[in-house]
Amino acid sequence: MTKNKNSQEASTSSNNQTASSVSSNAVTDSVIALNQIVLGSAASTAMSTMYVSMAHAAGVGAQNSVATQQHMNILGASAVAAGCGNLLWEGLRDNVSKITLNDRIKYLQDIIAISAGKPTDGAAKEEGNEKDASDDGKGNANTDDTAEDKNPTAGE
Repeated sequence: MTKNKNSQEASTSSNNQTASSVSSNAVTDSVIALNQIVLGSAASTAMSTMYVSMAHAAGVGAQNSVATQQHMNILGASAVAAGCGNLLWEGLRDNVSKITLNDRIKYLQDIIAISAGKPTDGAAKEEGNEKDASDDGKGNANTDDTAEDKNPTAGE
Protein backbone atom coordinates (compact mmCIF):
# COMPACT_ATOMS: atom_id res chain seq x y z
CA MET A 1 0.00 0.00 0.00
CA THR A 2 2.82 2.27 0.65
CA LYS A 3 3.98 1.67 -2.80
CA ASN A 4 0.64 2.59 -4.19
CA LYS A 5 0.43 5.68 -2.09
CA ASN A 6 3.87 6.78 -3.18
CA SER A 7 3.02 6.28 -6.81
CA GLN A 8 -0.17 8.29 -6.41
CA GLU A 9 1.71 11.08 -4.76
CA ALA A 10 4.27 11.06 -7.52
CA SER A 11 1.64 11.19 -10.21
CA THR A 12 -0.22 13.98 -8.39
CA SER A 13 2.93 16.01 -8.00
CA SER A 14 3.80 15.49 -11.66
CA ASN A 15 0.27 16.62 -12.56
CA ASN A 16 0.73 19.67 -10.35
CA GLN A 17 4.03 20.40 -12.02
CA THR A 18 2.46 20.05 -15.43
CA ALA A 19 -0.41 22.39 -14.52
CA SER A 20 1.90 24.94 -12.98
CA SER A 21 4.32 24.71 -15.87
CA VAL A 22 1.46 25.21 -18.30
CA SER A 23 0.24 28.27 -16.40
CA SER A 24 3.75 29.66 -16.05
CA ASN A 25 4.33 29.01 -19.74
CA ALA A 26 1.17 31.03 -20.54
CA VAL A 27 2.32 33.91 -18.34
CA THR A 28 5.79 33.80 -19.83
CA ASP A 29 4.37 33.68 -23.33
CA SER A 30 2.09 36.69 -22.65
CA VAL A 31 4.96 38.69 -21.17
CA ILE A 32 7.12 37.85 -24.17
CA ALA A 33 4.32 38.84 -26.55
CA LEU A 34 3.79 42.10 -24.68
CA ASN A 35 7.50 42.88 -24.80
CA GLN A 36 7.51 42.23 -28.52
CA ILE A 37 4.55 44.59 -28.99
CA VAL A 38 6.22 47.30 -26.91
CA LEU A 39 9.53 46.91 -28.71
CA GLY A 40 7.82 46.83 -32.08
CA SER A 41 5.86 50.02 -31.43
CA ALA A 42 8.73 51.93 -29.82
CA ALA A 43 9.91 53.44 -33.11
CA SER A 44 6.46 54.60 -34.13
CA THR A 45 5.81 56.03 -30.65
CA ALA A 46 9.10 57.92 -30.74
CA MET A 47 8.34 59.30 -34.20
CA SER A 48 4.85 60.38 -33.21
CA THR A 49 6.23 62.16 -30.13
CA MET A 50 8.80 63.89 -32.32
CA TYR A 51 6.10 65.00 -34.79
CA VAL A 52 3.91 66.38 -31.99
CA SER A 53 6.89 68.27 -30.56
CA MET A 54 7.79 69.69 -33.98
CA ALA A 55 4.19 70.78 -34.61
CA HIS A 56 4.08 72.48 -31.23
CA ALA A 57 7.37 74.27 -31.87
CA ALA A 58 6.17 75.44 -35.30
CA GLY A 59 2.93 76.75 -33.77
CA VAL A 60 4.76 78.66 -31.04
CA GLY A 61 7.14 80.08 -33.65
CA ALA A 62 4.21 81.30 -35.75
CA GLN A 63 2.61 82.89 -32.69
CA ASN A 64 5.87 84.64 -31.85
CA SER A 65 6.20 86.03 -35.36
CA VAL A 66 2.61 87.32 -35.31
CA ALA A 67 3.15 88.95 -31.91
CA THR A 68 6.38 90.55 -33.12
CA GLN A 69 4.64 91.88 -36.23
CA GLN A 70 1.83 93.36 -34.13
CA HIS A 71 4.34 95.04 -31.82
CA MET A 72 6.21 96.48 -34.79
CA ASN A 73 2.93 97.88 -36.17
CA ILE A 74 2.21 99.50 -32.81
CA LEU A 75 5.70 101.00 -32.69
CA GLY A 76 5.33 102.29 -36.26
CA ALA A 77 1.99 103.92 -35.51
CA SER A 78 3.35 105.54 -32.36
CA ALA A 79 6.40 106.82 -34.26
CA VAL A 80 4.12 108.39 -36.89
CA ALA A 81 1.95 109.93 -34.18
CA ALA A 82 4.98 111.32 -32.35
CA GLY A 83 6.40 112.76 -35.58
CA CYS A 84 3.12 114.40 -36.52
CA GLY A 85 2.73 115.75 -32.99
CA ASN A 86 6.19 117.28 -33.14
CA LEU A 87 5.47 118.89 -36.50
CA LEU A 88 2.16 120.31 -35.31
CA TRP A 89 3.70 121.51 -32.05
CA GLU A 90 6.49 123.33 -33.87
CA GLY A 91 3.97 125.10 -36.11
CA LEU A 92 1.76 125.96 -33.16
CA ARG A 93 4.68 127.23 -31.12
CA ASP A 94 5.84 129.44 -33.99
CA ASN A 95 2.35 130.88 -34.45
CA VAL A 96 1.84 131.48 -30.74
CA SER A 97 5.21 133.22 -30.41
CA LYS A 98 4.12 135.67 -33.14
CA ILE A 99 0.93 136.71 -31.28
CA THR A 100 1.26 139.90 -29.25
CA LEU A 101 0.37 140.05 -25.58
CA ASN A 102 -2.71 142.24 -26.22
CA ASP A 103 -4.00 139.75 -28.81
CA ARG A 104 -3.48 136.88 -26.40
CA ILE A 105 -5.51 138.69 -23.74
CA LYS A 106 -8.24 139.45 -26.29
CA TYR A 107 -8.38 135.78 -27.36
CA LEU A 108 -8.59 134.70 -23.71
CA GLN A 109 -11.47 137.12 -23.12
CA ASP A 110 -13.22 135.78 -26.24
CA ILE A 111 -12.85 132.20 -25.00
CA ILE A 112 -14.30 133.14 -21.61
CA ALA A 113 -17.22 134.96 -23.30
CA ILE A 114 -17.92 131.99 -25.57
CA SER A 115 -17.92 129.59 -22.62
CA ALA A 116 -20.36 131.88 -20.81
CA GLY A 117 -22.63 131.99 -23.88
CA LYS A 118 -22.09 135.70 -24.56
CA PRO A 119 -21.25 137.19 -27.95
CA THR A 120 -17.62 138.13 -28.46
CA ASP A 121 -16.25 141.39 -29.79
CA GLY A 122 -15.00 139.56 -32.88
CA ALA A 123 -18.47 138.16 -33.61
CA ALA A 124 -20.06 141.61 -33.20
CA LYS A 125 -17.50 143.12 -35.58
CA GLU A 126 -18.15 140.41 -38.17
CA GLU A 127 -21.91 140.99 -37.95
CA GLY A 128 -21.33 144.72 -38.26
CA ASN A 129 -19.10 144.26 -41.32
CA GLU A 130 -21.75 142.15 -43.04
CA LYS A 131 -24.37 144.79 -42.25
CA ASP A 132 -22.14 147.60 -43.54
CA ALA A 133 -21.43 145.74 -46.75
CA SER A 134 -25.08 145.16 -47.56
CA ASP A 135 -26.53 148.45 -46.31
CA ASP A 136 -25.42 152.00 -47.15
CA GLY A 137 -26.63 153.29 -43.77
CA LYS A 138 -29.78 154.89 -45.18
CA GLY A 139 -31.75 151.68 -45.46
CA ASN A 140 -30.83 151.19 -49.12
CA ALA A 141 -29.18 147.91 -49.87
CA ASN A 142 -26.19 147.97 -52.21
CA THR A 143 -26.29 145.20 -54.77
CA ASP A 144 -24.30 144.56 -57.88
CA ASP A 145 -27.26 145.61 -60.06
CA THR A 146 -27.40 149.10 -58.54
CA ALA A 147 -23.64 149.50 -58.83
CA GLU A 148 -23.80 148.69 -62.55
CA ASP A 149 -26.70 151.12 -63.04
CA LYS A 150 -24.68 153.94 -61.46
CA ASN A 151 -21.59 153.25 -63.61
CA PRO A 152 -22.60 152.72 -67.24
CA THR A 153 -19.00 152.07 -68.39
CA ALA A 154 -18.52 149.16 -65.98
CA GLY A 155 -20.28 146.74 -68.35
CA GLU A 156 -18.10 147.68 -71.32
